[in-house]
Amino acid sequence: GSETKEWDWTFLDERRREKSDKAKDEEGMEEWNRMIDTAEIDDLDKVADLQREEEKHDGVLAVENLEVDVVEEAMTMKRKRLEALERRTKSRTEEIEEVDDWDWVPDLVEVDEDEIRECLELGNPQMDADKISAAVAETMAPPNSIVNWVHLALETKWDGQGTPQENAVAVARGKTLDEIVLDIVGGQDGYDALEKARSNTVADMINWDGEEKMLSEESGASVADCKKWIARAKKVLAKEKMDWLKDWVVS
Repeated sequence: GSETKEWDWTFLDERRREKSDKAKDEEGMEEWNRMIDTAEIDDLDKVADLQREEEKHDGVLAVENLEVDVVEEAMTMKRKRLEALERRTKSRTEEIEEVDDWDWVPDLVEVDEDEIRECLELGNPQMDADKISAAVAETMAPPNSIVNWVHLALETKWDGQGTPQENAVAVARGKTLDEIVLDIVGGQDGYDALEKARSNTVADMINWDGEEKMLSEESGASVADCKKWIARAKKVLAKEKMDWLKDWVVS
C-alpha cells in the first residue's frame, strides 16, 4: 500500500517559543498562536502561508522599531544643537561682559618732568630753554601740581588764557588721545585700521555708532571689533573732564 509521509511540525512550536513577550502583546499575535494551535495543516502550502504571515508581522515590528530609532536620533541631534547654541550664547555673553569690564583710567600719579617739558616745547617753539624750564617748574609746582601729560590734558584752568601752559595743554591732549585710542583698540594694528578709515579719534569712532558694518568695510577690522571700540570710546567720553575729546576729529 501507499506509505504515509510523516511531517515534523516541531519547528512551529520552536518558532512560537522564540517570540518575545513584547511581540506576543502586539496586535495579531493572539490570532497567530490560535492558528498554530488549532489549524489542521495537511499540506505544505498552508505551512508556507503561515510562515509568510509570521514574516510579515516581524517586518511590521522591525519598521516600528526603526521609526523609534529615527525619532530618538532626531531628538538626540536636536539636544546637541541646543547645547551648541547654549555654548555659543554663553561665549557671546562672556565677550560682552569682557568689553563692559574694560576701562580707561587716567594716570594722575606718576611724575614725568620730561613729558611736561616736551609739551611746553612743542606748544611754544618760540620760547628759549630758560623760559621753558621756568614754565615747567611753574606747571609742576603747587598750586598747579601737574605731574605728566595726561594730567595736563585734563586741566582746564588755562583754557583761553593765552599762556604757555594753554599751548602745552593742546599738545598734551593730542598725545593723550593717541594713548586712549591705542588702549581702546588694543594695539597698533587696531590704530592703523582706524587711521585707514580716518577715524582714529574718540569722536570719529562714536560717529560710526550704528554703522559698524560700514566702519568694518572702511577699516578692514571685524564688525565685532568695531562695535567693541565704539562702546569703549563712548565710555571714555562719558568720564569727567573728557569733553574736549568731542573737538578732536580727523579733518
